Amino acid sequence: MKHQRSWYLWLSKNDHLPRKLKEVVRVAYDIVKNEAWSDITINGEIPDNKFVWSPPTGWKEWKIPPIEEGLLKPGTQAPDFKLASRGGKNIQLSDFHGNFVWMYKWRAG
Repeated sequence: MKHQRSWYLWLSKNDHLPRKLKEVVRVAYDIVKNEAWSDITINGEIPDNKFVWSPPTGWKEWKIPPIEEGLLKPGTQAPDFKLASRGGKNIQLSDFHGNFVWMYKWRAG
């Protein structure tokens, strides 16, 4: 089902600046988001402290590990696992011991 998105914008009669925005997304039901602005400044100064972020206490930076860390070393036995098949039955890797296994994963939902 396709969705439809609409925006409605209200401008002030005095300065012609936006004051209200309504966004409607129509899917199986309507999702409505309203925004309103009452204090608008043109070319105003933004304090530097609005652009500062400090990590919380105990925070540690996470970096993507190299791909090699997630791969099995040659000759290592693959860990056994169970997955639901497309038909709803469980498939276990060890059921295919001694055979070549090709896994294809796709995104669903």
